[in-house]
Amino acid sequence: MFAMRSKACFVCKVLVRNPRFVLKCAVVLSTFVFAVFTLSAGFRENCKGQEDDLSETSNTLVTSPFVPGEPKLVVLLSYQRSGSSFVSDWFNTNPEVFFSFEPVDSLYSAMYGTRQNQNVPSDINNYNNGTIRQLPDVEIEAVADFLRQYLTCDTDSMPTQTLLNFYTIASYFHQSAADYTYCIRPVFGDVYQSCEQFVAYICGSRFGEKDEDIQKLCLRRLWTNKNELNRSLSVGRDSDFDRYQKCVADMRQKLNVQCLPLLAKSCRNRTIRVIKTVRATMASMQPLLETIPNFRVIHLVRDPRAVALSRRKFRGHVVGLYAWNNSDTISREARLYCNTVVRDIKIRKELERTYPGKIYPLMFEELASNTTLYLSNVYEFLDAKPSTLTKRWLMTEERKNISSDEIVNRWQNEVSFRTNKDIVESCKEFYRITKFNWVM
Repeated sequence: MFAMRSKACFVCKVLVRNPRFVLKCAVVLSTFVFAVFTLSAGFRENCKGQEDDLSETSNTLVTSPFVPGEPKLVVLLSYQRSGSSFVSDWFNTNPEVFFSFEPVDSLYSAMYGTRQNQNVPSDINNYNNGTIRQLPDVEIEAVADFLRQYLTCDTDSMPTQTLLNFYTIASYFHQSAADYTYCIRPVFGDVYQSCEQFVAYICGSRFGEKDEDIQKLCLRRLWTNKNELNRSLSVGRDSDFDRYQKCVADMRQKLNVQCLPLLAKSCRNRTIRVIKTVRATMASMQPLLETIPNFRVIHLVRDPRAVALSRRKFRGHVVGLYAWNNSDTISREARLYCNTVVRDIKIRKELERTYPGKIYPLMFEELASNTTLYLSNVYEFLDAKPSTLTKRWLMTEERKNISSDEIVNRWQNEVSFRTNKDIVESCKEFYRITKFNWVM
């Protein structure tokens, strides 16, 4: 007790003898409090419109009846590092569901001549300087047509590159298409990307690497007018487009004989068919909602700070060109993410008015806090129930001792005050139109 009193007296003497020190401390503390209050007030001001008709409603399940006897066709539309791989396993673990993981990546390779697994979503939706890229109609329509082909099991119409895509051959095991996977991996595993060598040097290894004029040229030569002879290219380069097409045609012939019937059979045998993609946009959902009564969309989004923090770990060709080798990676990734998501949400709200009960908005922060509930909700949205195998898988995941709070709030320990302020400012429209009690 005596020692404590002595220390207290010593502190008092220091404070009395150093009034300037006390004043400085008071100024610093008041400045900090004011800054926090200002940021919070600004965020509250930005969020005043949260209750308008753009707000999220993922906690309210609205459904629309399906046409009996027809398959249920679903797109899980999301974004890199938004939890879409986790939600994908809600379907891939269900033997009654036909599921495909990221086939739109290979569609972009077919359209633009780029290498598979190098079509980064943020490069598709944004230019290299960070401004929003307005997707051309031909691109939006191509994505919609391809999703329709795959979901209706029209494998004969699908581009060869999409049938021999990176995720099926090298990265992801599709439970529902196991026979097809076992067929193509030994036959095409070493050669499925061999055709890319003929045009990658012209069109770029990755999407966005070449300037827009070259991209348009490759799109015409490989997609919209394959037989075009382009006078702006040398004879050798134009011949390389022909070599590419012949290479693809040879692979297709072999694929048709050996493996393709297995994929079509796996697809047709299942009445729930789901495609997960982070490379499509909500604009491509409109033609499908308009023409297919049993088509549904699950739209999954996540806090931009958590998304950007996770993307910071990207290396090599999976990093967007705007964030490449930049010290401000987190802020830049968040800005790109919000650009894309806000555009999609605005389109989605218009579609929801026309097609009520056919789009389910899903917030990762909500599903992480009660995964069992949202698993049930998603299947209820599809007028179905999760399989026993899916429930067992989820129980195994929940035993891994990673709390939902840790998953959702990890960014709070790693994102600096200044970076957080920058993201809140650049993503203020995202926070305004998504209804959630965001932690600031």
